[in-house]
Amino acid sequence: MKRDALLAGAMMVILVLCPPGPAIGADSGVSRATLDNGLRVIVVRNTLAPVATTVMNYLVGSNEAPPGFPGTAHAQEHMMFRGSPGLTAGQLADVTASMGGMFNADTQQTVTQYFFTVPADDLDVALRIERIRMRGVIDSERLWQEERGAIEQEVAQDLSSPDYVFYTKLLATLFQGTPYAYTPLGTVASFDKTTAAMLQEFHETWYVPNNAIWIKRSSRSSRPRRPESRSLPSLPAGWNRSRPSTPSPSRCRSGRPRPCAGWKSPGPP
Repeated sequence: MKRDALLAGAMMVILVLCPPGPAIGADSGVSRATLDNGLRVIVVRNTLAPVATTVMNYLVGSNEAPPGFPGTAHAQEHMMFRGSPGLTAGQLADVTASMGGMFNADTQQTVTQYFFTVPADDLDVALRIERIRMRGVIDSERLWQEERGAIEQEVAQDLSSPDYVFYTKLLATLFQGTPYAYTPLGTVASFDKTTAAMLQEFHETWYVPNNAIWIKRSSRSSRPRRPESRSLPSLPAGWNRSRPSTPSPSRCRSGRPRPCAGWKSPGPP
């Protein structure tokens, strides 16, 4: 994953998910809207370069994975680049390359993010691609068997890091008995049991407009334009599902409250 894209996406998600502060003025270069289908849209104007970066944030991660399958969200992230009805994996790569663009993705415990950077004039193309991928994905057994080898190599690579192994043991101890006890990476054992049908159900449940936040940073106007709204996913009947509940990790098995703390530390000089 490209760290600069991940950091930018994480910062934008923090702005969305943290409690709201003072109202943003009209001259701030930031506007927010909620479409009729429930999709939340945030547009940020940045005139540094004539490019547009979009981040489609689905509010689903490893915390929502089925019991015994901690890497389901991560597996679906990989499969999103294997093609959708009307858009093959080769077409996705070719169209992006012809625009001079780039894409990436990241899975965390509470969110899965899809990054897209293209020239500002090609923004509508990026939006149509996101619309296609939200409406459907080709989670076939053949494609999953091919992708499973790649994702299991990623697991093996991370497990060779002592820092990562320590982190997994820390989560397992602190959040025992909850979905938070696992990292978003997943395990080889769970991927061996995962089927394409399970991934298809996961996509249909969580990859819906009212469970997503779309963020655009562009040199264009900060107000959502009508062509952009048409390109964003429409909401078919029956798609406005309620969010399934997730167990809370606020208390450990002893029933005593567990404090949480966070801080910022300076980077290397």
